[in-house]
Amino acid sequence: MAFNSEDEVCTFYSNFAKSQGFGIKKVSVKSDADGRQKYFSLAYSRNDKHVPTGTNILNPRPSIRMSCKAKINVIVRSRTNFVITKVLLPYNHNLSPSKSRYQLSHRSIDSIMKRMLKLNDQVGIPFPKSYNAQIIKHGDYDQVSFMEKDTRNFITKARDTRLGGGDAEVVYQYFKRM
Repeated sequence: MAFNSEDEVCTFYSNFAKSQGFGIKKVSVKSDADGRQKYFSLAYSRNDKHVPTGTNILNPRPSIRMSCKAKINVIVRSRTNFVITKVLLPYNHNLSPSKSRYQLSHRSIDSIMKRMLKLNDQVGIPFPKSYNAQIIKHGDYDQVSFMEKDTRNFITKARDTRLGGGDAEVVYQYFKRM
C-alpha cells in the first residue's frame, strides 16, 4: 500500500490497531547521510521483552511488556511516497477492541476541548463540572477519546504556564538584575 505522507500511514495503522484492540508506537527510524528518512517501523506499543531488574526472583515485579511482534515496516521513496513493505501480525496475547480507547496512542484531547477546558478553568468552573459537561456533550464515556486523567493533566499544565498577577514584573526584575 502507498501513502502520500507519514501522517497518513500512522493514521491508517492507528485506526487498524484501534479496531483490533491494541496501541502503536514508532519503534525505529533509519535516515540517510542528509538526514532524510529512509524507512520507519510502527509496532505494538507493548512490544518490548521484559527484562527483570529486581533482586527477589521469588516475587518478580509485574510488567506490561508482551514481546508481541506485530508491526509494519514503511519505506520512504520520496516526500510524497510512503510504501508499506512488511506487515507482521503474530499476536501472542488477547485483543480487546472494546478497551482500545484506554491505549495511550488512541487518547487525545482535540483543540476545541482544550480551549473549552482552559476557558472554564479561567472563569472558575470546577473541573468535575467542566469534565462532566463534555461527557454529556459527547453522549457517553465510551464516545470520548480521552480520560479524566488526561484532562486533569492538561489543566494542570495550563495553570502552570499561565502568568498570574505580578509574575511578569517579577521576571522583568530578575532579568534586569543580571
